Amino acid sequence: MAYSERWCEIMEFLYGVLGSLTTAAVCALVAFMYREKIRNLISNLLFNISNVGAMSVYTSSHDDDFMKDLKKEIEKAKKIKIFTSRGRFLGGAPFLSAFANDDVSINILLPNTKEENPNWIELNSKVMHEHNKRKYDKTSTKKEIEAIVSALKRYEKKTIEIKLYHTVHICKMVMTENVVFFVPYRKDIHSGDTTIYKYSSKSDIYKWCEWLFEKIWETSEDAIYEEETHV
Repeated sequence: MAYSERWCEIMEFLYGVLGSLTTAAVCALVAFMYREKIRNLISNLLFNISNVGAMSVYTSSHDDDFMKDLKKEIEKAKKIKIFTSRGRFLGGAPFLSAFANDDVSINILLPNTKEENPNWIELNSKVMHEHNKRKYDKTSTKKEIEAIVSALKRYEKKTIEIKLYHTVHICKMVMTENVVFFVPYRKDIHSGDTTIYKYSSKSDIYKWCEWLFEKIWETSEDAIYEEETHV
Protein backbone atom coordinates (compact mmCIF):
# COMPACT_ATOMS: atom_id res chain seq x y z
CA MET A 1 0.00 0.00 0.00
CA ALA A 2 2.83 2.37 0.89
CA TYR A 3 4.46 1.58 -2.46
CA SER A 4 1.26 2.47 -4.35
CA GLU A 5 0.87 5.76 -2.52
CA ARG A 6 4.47 6.65 -3.25
CA TRP A 7 3.98 5.82 -6.92
CA CYS A 8 0.85 8.03 -7.08
CA GLU A 9 2.79 10.93 -5.59
CA ILE A 10 5.54 10.49 -8.19
CA MET A 11 3.01 10.38 -11.03
CA GLU A 12 1.24 13.52 -9.74
CA PHE A 13 4.58 15.30 -9.59
CA LEU A 14 5.45 14.22 -13.15
CA TYR A 15 2.03 15.27 -14.44
CA GLY A 16 2.50 18.64 -12.78
CA VAL A 17 5.91 19.14 -14.39
CA LEU A 18 4.55 18.00 -17.75
CA GLY A 19 1.63 20.40 -17.45
CA SER A 20 3.93 23.30 -16.60
CA LEU A 21 6.19 22.50 -19.55
CA THR A 22 3.22 22.23 -21.88
CA THR A 23 1.84 25.59 -20.69
CA ALA A 24 5.25 27.22 -21.12
CA ALA A 25 5.58 25.75 -24.61
CA VAL A 26 2.14 26.98 -25.63
CA CYS A 27 2.86 30.47 -24.24
CA ALA A 28 6.19 30.56 -26.07
CA LEU A 29 4.51 29.49 -29.31
CA VAL A 30 1.77 32.11 -28.96
CA ALA A 31 4.35 34.77 -28.11
CA PHE A 32 6.36 33.82 -31.18
CA MET A 33 3.32 33.81 -33.46
CA TYR A 34 2.06 37.18 -32.19
CA ARG A 35 5.41 38.74 -31.34
CA GLU A 36 4.82 41.84 -33.49
CA LYS A 37 1.42 42.56 -31.93
CA ILE A 38 2.77 41.99 -28.43
CA ARG A 39 5.75 44.25 -29.10
CA ASN A 40 3.47 46.97 -30.45
CA LEU A 41 1.16 46.62 -27.46
CA ILE A 42 4.04 47.04 -25.02
CA SER A 43 5.44 49.96 -27.00
CA ASN A 44 2.06 51.71 -27.04
CA LEU A 45 1.66 51.11 -23.32
CA LEU A 46 5.05 52.64 -22.54
CA PHE A 47 4.31 55.52 -24.92
CA ASN A 48 1.02 56.27 -23.18
CA ILE A 49 2.64 56.16 -19.76
CA SER A 50 5.38 58.59 -20.77
CA ASN A 51 3.23 60.92 -22.87
CA VAL A 52 -0.06 61.06 -21.00
CA GLY A 53 0.58 59.84 -17.49
CA ALA A 54 1.89 62.36 -15.01
CA MET A 55 5.33 61.90 -13.47
CA SER A 56 3.90 62.93 -10.10
CA VAL A 57 0.53 63.94 -8.70
CA TYR A 58 0.15 66.18 -5.64
CA THR A 59 -3.03 66.81 -3.67
CA SER A 60 -2.57 70.60 -3.54
CA SER A 61 -0.05 73.42 -3.31
CA HIS A 62 0.08 72.78 0.46
CA ASP A 63 1.69 69.38 -0.13
CA ASP A 64 5.21 69.34 1.36
CA ASP A 65 6.43 66.90 -1.29
CA PHE A 66 5.20 69.25 -4.00
CA MET A 67 7.12 72.18 -2.53
CA LYS A 68 10.30 70.10 -2.34
CA ASP A 69 9.88 68.94 -5.94
CA LEU A 70 9.10 72.45 -7.18
CA LYS A 71 12.16 73.84 -5.40
CA LYS A 72 14.38 71.16 -6.94
CA GLU A 73 13.13 71.84 -10.48
CA ILE A 74 13.29 75.64 -10.19
CA GLU A 75 16.83 75.59 -8.79
CA LYS A 76 18.19 73.65 -11.78
CA ALA A 77 16.14 75.47 -14.44
CA LYS A 78 17.62 77.87 -16.99
CA LYS A 79 14.24 78.84 -18.45
CA ILE A 80 11.04 79.37 -16.46
CA LYS A 81 7.56 80.21 -17.77
CA ILE A 82 4.71 81.01 -15.39
CA PHE A 83 1.03 81.41 -16.20
CA THR A 84 -1.23 82.17 -13.26
CA SER A 85 -4.36 84.07 -12.23
CA ARG A 86 -2.92 85.96 -9.27
CA GLY A 87 0.74 85.21 -8.58
CA ARG A 88 0.84 85.45 -4.82
CA PHE A 89 3.12 82.38 -4.67
CA LEU A 90 5.79 84.26 -6.64
CA GLY A 91 6.82 86.05 -3.47
CA GLY A 92 8.12 82.90 -1.84
CA ALA A 93 10.90 80.39 -2.25
CA PRO A 94 12.19 79.18 -4.59
CA PHE A 95 11.12 81.90 -7.01
CA LEU A 96 12.87 84.81 -5.31
CA SER A 97 16.22 83.08 -5.80
CA ALA A 98 15.44 82.48 -9.46
CA PHE A 99 14.43 86.12 -9.97
CA ALA A 100 17.77 87.25 -8.58
CA ASN A 101 19.73 84.88 -10.82
CA ASP A 102 20.88 86.60 -14.03
CA ASP A 103 21.47 83.23 -15.70
CA VAL A 104 17.78 82.29 -15.59
CA SER A 105 15.36 83.48 -18.29
CA ILE A 106 11.86 84.06 -16.87
CA ASN A 107 8.58 84.82 -18.64
CA ILE A 108 5.52 85.54 -16.49
CA LEU A 109 1.89 85.89 -17.58
CA LEU A 110 -0.48 87.64 -15.16
CA PRO A 111 -4.04 88.91 -15.74
CA ASN A 112 -4.50 92.33 -17.30
CA THR A 113 -6.14 94.60 -14.72
CA LYS A 114 -7.78 96.92 -17.26
CA GLU A 115 -11.57 97.16 -17.12
CA GLU A 116 -12.53 95.13 -20.19
CA ASN A 117 -15.48 93.00 -21.18
CA PRO A 118 -15.58 90.25 -20.14
CA ASN A 119 -13.81 91.09 -16.89
CA TRP A 120 -11.99 87.82 -16.25
CA ILE A 121 -10.44 89.03 -12.99
CA GLU A 122 -13.87 89.84 -11.58
CA LEU A 123 -15.33 86.52 -12.69
CA ASN A 124 -12.41 84.56 -11.26
CA SER A 125 -12.38 86.55 -8.00
CA LYS A 126 -16.06 85.92 -7.37
CA VAL A 127 -15.48 82.18 -7.57
CA MET A 128 -12.44 82.43 -5.29
CA HIS A 129 -14.31 84.41 -2.65
CA GLU A 130 -17.20 81.96 -2.76
CA HIS A 131 -14.81 79.17 -1.80
CA ASN A 132 -13.20 81.29 0.92
CA LYS A 133 -16.63 82.39 2.16
CA ARG A 134 -15.47 85.99 2.24
CA LYS A 135 -17.18 89.13 1.03
CA TYR A 136 -16.27 89.85 -2.57
CA ASP A 137 -14.11 92.93 -3.19
CA LYS A 138 -13.66 93.61 -6.89
CA THR A 139 -10.56 95.76 -6.32
CA SER A 140 -8.58 93.40 -4.06
CA THR A 141 -7.32 91.07 -6.79
CA LYS A 142 -6.56 93.98 -9.13
CA LYS A 143 -4.45 95.74 -6.50
CA GLU A 144 -2.67 92.54 -5.57
CA ILE A 145 -1.70 91.79 -9.17
CA GLU A 146 -0.40 95.33 -9.70
CA ALA A 147 1.61 95.14 -6.46
CA ILE A 148 3.17 91.84 -7.54
CA VAL A 149 4.13 93.23 -10.94
CA SER A 150 5.70 96.31 -9.34
CA ALA A 151 7.61 94.16 -6.88
CA LEU A 152 9.00 92.03 -9.69
CA LYS A 153 10.01 95.15 -11.61
CA ARG A 154 12.49 96.05 -8.89
CA TYR A 155 14.82 93.29 -10.05
CA GLU A 156 15.43 95.25 -13.27
CA LYS A 157 16.64 92.19 -15.11
CA LYS A 158 16.59 91.86 -18.86
CA THR A 159 16.01 88.15 -18.33
CA ILE A 160 12.63 88.74 -16.63
CA GLU A 161 9.68 89.60 -18.86
CA ILE A 162 6.15 90.16 -17.56
CA LYS A 163 3.05 90.35 -19.73
CA LEU A 164 -0.60 90.86 -18.87
CA TYR A 165 -3.19 88.67 -20.57
CA HIS A 166 -6.89 89.08 -21.20
CA THR A 167 -8.41 85.62 -21.38
CA VAL A 168 -10.19 83.08 -19.23
CA HIS A 169 -8.28 81.92 -16.14
CA ILE A 170 -8.11 78.30 -17.21
CA CYS A 171 -5.14 76.94 -15.29
CA LYS A 172 -1.87 77.58 -13.51
CA MET A 173 1.44 76.53 -15.08
CA VAL A 174 5.00 76.62 -13.82
CA MET A 175 7.16 75.39 -16.67
CA THR A 176 10.89 74.79 -17.04
CA GLU A 177 12.80 73.30 -19.94
CA ASN A 178 12.42 69.91 -18.26
CA VAL A 179 8.96 69.73 -16.66
CA VAL A 180 5.66 71.53 -16.15
CA PHE A 181 3.62 71.71 -12.95
CA PHE A 182 0.06 71.92 -14.27
CA VAL A 183 -3.01 72.95 -12.23
CA PRO A 184 -6.31 72.78 -14.16
CA TYR A 185 -8.79 75.14 -12.50
CA ARG A 186 -12.21 73.87 -11.41
CA LYS A 187 -15.39 75.73 -10.54
CA ASP A 188 -16.02 73.72 -7.38
CA ILE A 189 -12.55 73.92 -5.75
CA HIS A 190 -10.31 76.83 -4.80
CA SER A 191 -7.16 76.90 -6.93
CA GLY A 192 -4.95 76.43 -3.87
CA ASP A 193 -6.67 73.13 -3.12
CA THR A 194 -6.63 71.80 -6.67
CA THR A 195 -4.61 68.73 -7.68
CA ILE A 196 -1.20 69.44 -9.21
CA TYR A 197 0.18 67.30 -12.04
CA LYS A 198 3.83 67.15 -13.04
CA TYR A 199 4.65 66.23 -16.66
CA SER A 200 7.96 65.78 -18.42
CA SER A 201 8.99 67.88 -21.43
CA LYS A 202 8.54 64.80 -23.64
CA SER A 203 4.84 64.44 -22.85
CA ASP A 204 1.93 65.68 -24.96
CA ILE A 205 0.56 67.63 -22.00
CA TYR A 206 3.82 69.57 -21.71
CA LYS A 207 3.74 70.37 -25.42
CA TRP A 208 0.13 71.54 -25.10
CA CYS A 209 1.05 73.79 -22.15
CA GLU A 210 3.98 75.19 -24.12
CA TRP A 211 1.73 75.92 -27.10
CA LEU A 212 -0.92 77.57 -24.92
CA PHE A 213 1.65 79.76 -23.17
CA GLU A 214 3.15 80.92 -26.48
CA LYS A 215 -0.26 81.80 -27.95
CA ILE A 216 -1.32 83.82 -24.92
CA TRP A 217 2.11 85.47 -24.70
CA GLU A 218 1.85 86.67 -28.31
CA THR A 219 -1.40 88.54 -27.64
CA SER A 220 -0.60 89.94 -24.19
CA GLU A 221 0.57 93.44 -23.20
CA ASP A 222 3.83 94.40 -21.55
CA ALA A 223 3.50 95.18 -17.84
CA ILE A 224 4.18 98.86 -17.11
CA TYR A 225 3.20 99.41 -13.44
CA GLU A 226 5.54 101.64 -11.50
CA GLU A 227 4.28 101.28 -7.94
CA GLU A 228 7.02 100.30 -5.51
CA THR A 229 5.49 97.52 -3.45
CA HIS A 230 7.00 94.34 -2.09
CA VAL A 231 5.47 90.96 -2.78
